[in-house]
Amino acid sequence: MRKPITPAMHGAIDYGMSALLLAAPWALKLSRKSAITFNGFAAAQAGVTALSNQPLAAKQLIPWHVHRTIDAAAVPAQLAVPLATGVAREPKARALWIGTLVALVAVFALTDWDARD
Repeated sequence: MRKPITPAMHGAIDYGMSALLLAAPWALKLSRKSAITFNGFAAAQAGVTALSNQPLAAKQLIPWHVHRTIDAAAVPAQLAVPLATGVAREPKARALWIGTLVALVAVFALTDWDARD
């Protein structure tokens, strides 16, 4: 069964999620610690996406299968960091954290990693 998210769609979703993680802490008036945490996730995600072998990349340096491996490694990191830093105790930050974590897992599961755009 072919999965519905192409590499181009995945790149667009990643950039959108990065923008959300940059803007949401400010819009939700989260703590400085939460803002730094989410902005760090945003920077990492945008950087990997911009350098991955997908149609929306700035420079295609990271092979697509390596992007998949990085995304798979990001799930435990994005699960653990807010817990370890205490960000998860902040109600609005917790909602943002859980929402983006669910989205990350869903996008990973629905991406056609074998597709070529």
